[in-house]
Amino acid sequence: MKKRIITAGICLIVILGMTTTATAATTQQGSEELQPLWIHVANITLSMTCSDGNITWSGLVQGQPDIIGVTATYTLEKRNPNGIFTEVDTWPSLTTDSTILVSSGSATVGQGSYRLTVTVEATIKKGGVERITDSFEKTF
Repeated sequence: MKKRIITAGICLIVILGMTTTATAATTQQGSEELQPLWIHVANITLSMTCSDGNITWSGLVQGQPDIIGVTATYTLEKRNPNGIFTEVDTWPSLTTDSTILVSSGSATVGQGSYRLTVTVEATIKKGGVERITDSFEKTF
C-alpha cells in the first residue's frame, strides 16, 4: 500500500511539472499563437519584402528595462531544392547601448524560399548576456 501511494505521488509531481513547463512555453499574455519565452528580451520582429529581385529586410529587437545593450547579427539564407538552407549574405553585428535595436538591409536574389536569422546578445545590467537566435522564412 505504501509503495502505491509513493508511486502515485511521484507520478503526480512529474505530471504537474510537465504541465507547468508546457504552459509557460506555449503562450504569452493575450496571444493564442506559440511564442518563445525569453527572460531579458521582450520582442524580436523580423520582416522581408522582395521587389525586382531585391530582398529588403528589417529587424527590431526590444529588451526588457534591465538591458543595457543589444547586439544583433543577421544572416539571409536560401532554401535549396533538397530543403537545406545556404547562406546568401550576412551583415556585421549591430550594437546599441539602449533597450531597442532597429536594423535593416537588402540583397539581390532570385525567386525562392528565404530565411532571415538574427542572433541577439542582450547585455544585462546586473551582469551576464542572454543569447537568442530567431528566424523568419518567406517565399518570393
